[in-house]
Amino acid sequence: MPSKLSKWLSAYKPSSRESMDELIAWMYSSNKLVDDVEETFEKLISSNIVSDVCQRLFVFYKSGLPALQNFVVLLLPSLLHSYLCHSYEDNSSSSQAKKIVSNMPDSSQSFLISLSLLESCLLGICNYYLLKTGPLKGGSEGSGSDTTNFRLPSLTTPSVYHNPVSMKETIERSEANVKD
Repeated sequence: MPSKLSKWLSAYKPSSRESMDELIAWMYSSNKLVDDVEETFEKLISSNIVSDVCQRLFVFYKSGLPALQNFVVLLLPSLLHSYLCHSYEDNSSSSQAKKIVSNMPDSSQSFLISLSLLESCLLGICNYYLLKTGPLKGGSEGSGSDTTNFRLPSLTTPSVYHNPVSMKETIERSEANVKD
């Protein structure tokens, strides 16, 4: 485990306002800490480390302190990127990484556990945000119905940015061209 990450995981003890301010100042001044957190999720190193980091991020977001919440928000784009990349790798039957991981059952299980921990962390943060800010306005403007539906972006469901069916066809064509 990177040293900055282990220091960060052991440092959070909300005993006094001064110690909290010191921790916040250190977190924002340490670029290496942000890099280590991002690397943890990019590589999904260990499910224990991922679990500890996810718990810490959720506690920070739930704390209500704007500085801690902003630190988590700073990391959200890279967390979403890691989640989408890893979930695509997991869903892709032709992925080379999946073939390698499938030969190592312990590694595969750790990968899936880490991925589900990351997903739970992201959903927990989003649901907490929805709980605190109130429901999203849904339906037609005149209906007045409120919904609190939220889902993580996924490459397997259609969106305004892509169609998974056409992506699958494109991937199949690319693989066929590579084989030729």
